[in-house]
Amino acid sequence: MASSYKRPHLQKVNSERKLADIFGCGKTQINKILKDKSRICKDRENFKFRGVKRMQMDKFPEIKEALIEWFKSALSKNIPISGALIKQKAMEIADALEAKDFCASNGWLDKFRVQNNILFRALYGEAAENLCEGWTTRLPLLLA
Repeated sequence: MASSYKRPHLQKVNSERKLADIFGCGKTQINKILKDKSRICKDRENFKFRGVKRMQMDKFPEIKEALIEWFKSALSKNIPISGALIKQKAMEIADALEAKDFCASNGWLDKFRVQNNILFRALYGEAAENLCEGWTTRLPLLLA
């Protein structure tokens, strides 16, 4: 059941029986939802779980936050970023934070990309021209 569906009902109804009727589930699941009520409402306000059905907490939030900061910095410098580069940087951050169990797998990379709306695509326009500016002037000198 999506958290976007849970939130409005959690704010209006406080009775477990009424919530069970609305959601069409048992008391055990309602108790679990009520236990996570504050987190559901807070995270929805912060737009952390848009369209997510199951809220799973990160095992390594420090790595994720540091990697997002690095990613934003690299984008501002027009550095071309690939999946392999993100995985390598994640492992470097994990080593620096001494996270022994962290593994930057392809599955982890896919989830990271989806959660943070990261798309890998070729640079076109001004950004690509800025990256190639040095080559257009240096190439004739190298060939001569």
